[in-house]
Amino acid sequence: MTWSVIVVEDEDYVRDAIIKLIPWEEEGFQLVGVASDGIPALELIRRERPDLVITDIVMPRMDGIHLLKQAREEGSAAKFIMLTCMNEFEYAQQALEYGASSYILKLSMDIDKLRASLKKVSEDLMNDSLKKRLVSQLEQHELHKPYSTNHPQVNEVLHYMQLHYAEDITLKSMAKRAAMEEHYFSALFKKKTGENFNRLLQKIRLEHAKVLLKETDFGMNKVAAKVGLGSDHYFIRLFKREYGQTPGDFRKRQGG
Repeated sequence: MTWSVIVVEDEDYVRDAIIKLIPWEEEGFQLVGVASDGIPALELIRRERPDLVITDIVMPRMDGIHLLKQAREEGSAAKFIMLTCMNEFEYAQQALEYGASSYILKLSMDIDKLRASLKKVSEDLMNDSLKKRLVSQLEQHELHKPYSTNHPQVNEVLHYMQLHYAEDITLKSMAKRAAMEEHYFSALFKKKTGENFNRLLQKIRLEHAKVLLKETDFGMNKVAAKVGLGSDHYFIRLFKREYGQTPGDFRKRQGG
């Protein structure tokens, strides 16, 4: 996947160095705009809706901080990498508070550092994109429609399980979250949902795994880790027991 990027820098030699020395396509980016300060950059953001903005902080007319704030107020979700000088460190910290991904000191900047920042942003963008696809897919599946019981503590635990399924969730920790004794909570959970706790957690994880198998090319180890199922061997065994086919067979049938 290719991500769009604009570069905003008022110093010509710095701007030219960034534009010419970064192998954009190799890094997974396409340069879609260049600006010398925040005012034309904001117009570029509105028009191009870039995935990434690389911007200097101190610039005439509109600086990088105000550009970031204005872009956020207008709904832009673009990642920001801020370029700054040593004596502008407080501004860089402020940029991070407003949601910038990182900052790079211009005086010590080298292409390898900038490429490393691009790689990190690319990974973040990929994860964001994957999460959106997962939500879209899961909303279409009956299991992942919001549960509704007549017990608020059980509902809270169900909601938590849906959001944190990949983490180390245990019956004991969820009973504590519901402020109940473990055995009582276990019986109550099964009564309200029709499933025992571990069984339902396993099903939630496997359904998320199905989406990952369909939407990504992740290997079995990575899929298992992403959904909290540990090793690929354990994951494959559970998947086959639940669906009557291996994860690999499922992926092939989905055209993956």
